[in-house]
Amino acid sequence: ANNYQEEIGSLLGKIKSPVIAGFLISKINRATDLGHTLILNSESQLPDSGSEDQVATLITTLGNLIENALEALGPEPGGEISVTLHYRHGWLHCEVNDDGPGIAPDKIDHIFDKGVSTKGSER
Repeated sequence: ANNYQEEIGSLLGKIKSPVIAGFLISKINRATDLGHTLILNSESQLPDSGSEDQVATLITTLGNLIENALEALGPEPGGEISVTLHYRHGWLHCEVNDDGPGIAPDKIDHIFDKGVSTKGSER
């Protein structure tokens, strides 16, 4: 419990938006429940945003990326996801990495095309 409290304290020191911090805590808990680890990169920093629209957009985007990473890791426990958030000069850089199998080489050139999915035709 003490380690968990330290991690939460560290996260709250880096992520100034209580809504985004709470969201990340929920995703950390979800990853743990699935047998995986989700970490916030130690260099991450995010100021609070006065814009509810920006917060909602970030939560939607991060949520999709983290859920995709959890899905890519599959049911076998022990996977790791890292999230990095940097805000500089009015721009947010967001990076989500996982140690899953990756994207098939024949899909890489098309991953940003509308309707393309690595999850099969039914998705």
